[in-house]
Amino acid sequence: MDYAALAERMSQAHCAHLRELYCLSEHLVCHGEDGMLLCLWGQEGPLLSGELMEKMGLTTGRVANLLRQMENKGLVRRWQDREDRRRVYVGLTDEGCARAEARYAEMTESHRKVLEALGEEKALEVLRVIEEYLSLMPGGR
Repeated sequence: MDYAALAERMSQAHCAHLRELYCLSEHLVCHGEDGMLLCLWGQEGPLLSGELMEKMGLTTGRVANLLRQMENKGLVRRWQDREDRRRVYVGLTDEGCARAEARYAEMTESHRKVLEALGEEKALEVLRVIEEYLSLMPGGR
């Protein structure tokens, strides 16, 4: 199998459909505040700001700016560790939790529509391949 040729075809398809991929990204992927809300929403409790930085692949400055904006909007609450003031915890407010739940429901509905259009067999195969593909990407789980 010529994996270089397959990678070339994939890159060509990617470049040929940039608009569609961008639209898909807007509907199915969460960036910025929404991404951070979903990252926090999926946790058992508050996270350290450094953990958010690592989980989202963002710089310290970007995380600080997002958290400041989100705190001003009443979506998150930040507090310092009592023993180590350099450690800052972040948790969702009730409003932040509601927004994260709404965004998750919206994203899930977009996925449902696409998967339903594919039909059961293709939907299951696409999901399997995507999960495997993403696990192999740098930073994948």
